[in-house]
Amino acid sequence: MADATFAHFARIDVLVNNSGIAGPVDALWKLNADEWQYTFDVNVNGAFYCCQAFIPAMVAQGAGSVITIGSMTGKRPMLHRTAYTSTKMALVGMTRTLAWDLADSGVRANLISPGAVAGKRMENSFVAQSKAQGLPVDEIREQFTGVSPQKILTPPEDVAQTAVFLASDLATSITGEDINVSAGVVMY
Repeated sequence: MADATFAHFARIDVLVNNSGIAGPVDALWKLNADEWQYTFDVNVNGAFYCCQAFIPAMVAQGAGSVITIGSMTGKRPMLHRTAYTSTKMALVGMTRTLAWDLADSGVRANLISPGAVAGKRMENSFVAQSKAQGLPVDEIREQFTGVSPQKILTPPEDVAQTAVFLASDLATSITGEDINVSAGVVMY
């Protein structure tokens, strides 16, 4: 991927680490070790490998923006979501440390922590939580929207626009930040 990017564009200005899976839904002691590891491989190690592949070129050019998509779950854990929550907490630490490591290079690193983002992935998560908790899907959905002052799921466009802002020159002094885009569910 990095080779194809450099061959086509000759440089890299923005890296968005935006891969993630929900992982297993169960109590920690019931989790399968392979599912646990796979969740870390996708959610954390994928970002690590992308950073290793692209950041050296950003450092060499003296500019760039690394944006990692985390989750409000990294700050507000959910029942039976230990693997997912642990990966999202790991991304917070990775991003903050990366910002320090890059401080003198002209490259910035930030994290976006979306809330429950409207769409198919969230609907699938509602079904999994419904099965795990033995509750109707509508009740699970209400658990997510009911805690938002706005009573909504986060529109995906809001997350995308935050990434565009962080990638832009309007955010040149923003680094090491963890920005919530959660319809008010997380306010810290």
